[in-house]
Parts: sequence; structure tokens; C-alpha cells
Amino acid sequence: MRILPRIVYLSGIQATDGVLQKAAASAFAQMLRRYTGLNHLAQAARTVLQNKAQVNKMYQDLCKVDFVHIQVDYLAFTLLIIYLFNTFTARCRVHMLLGIKRHLM
Repeated sequence: MRILPRIVYLSGIQATDGVLQKAAASAFAQMLRRYTGLNHLAQAARTVLQNKAQVNKMYQDLCKVDFVHIQVDYLAFTLLIIYLFNTFTARCRVHMLLGIKRHLM
């Protein structure tokens, strides 16, 4: 919280006390929200990871995931996107060239 007034001072920005207080309060509130979210996540994870039955169930579920199938689907989707992008850009070029030729005639 002490860093912000120093940055403003070093940057040569002339600001009123209200602006600095508002900026400092906003930064502090954002920091609290971030810490609160991380703390909640850590507590939830700790509760789950301390339960061996839940850990074993998660491991069994992970073993059931077909990663090869996921990779094949991802590759097919990526190739489709590349094809669509190339087709779209080619069509745009053709339309632009036709428009330029019509304009020159």
C-alpha cells in the first residue's frame, strides 16, 4: 500500500490526497479479494486431499480419461480451424481483387 504514493511521487504526477487514497484503497481491496479467493481454494483443496477415499476416486477417474482420443479430437479441431481460416482469407482476397478490377474498369 505504501508503494503507490511513491510511484506517483517518482513519476511526477501531481495528485490530490483523495485520488491517492482512492487508488490505495482500491489496490488494497483488490489484494484482499485475491487473498480471500486463494485462501478459500486452499481450504477446499486441503479438505479434499486429506480424505484418502476422495483422492483414490479422483485417481480412478483420471485413469479412465482417454488422453489419446482427446489429442486426436484436438488435432482434428485445429486442422478444421486452419482450413476454415485459409478458405476465408482466400475468398476475401478474391473478392478484394474483383472489387479492385471492377473499380478500375
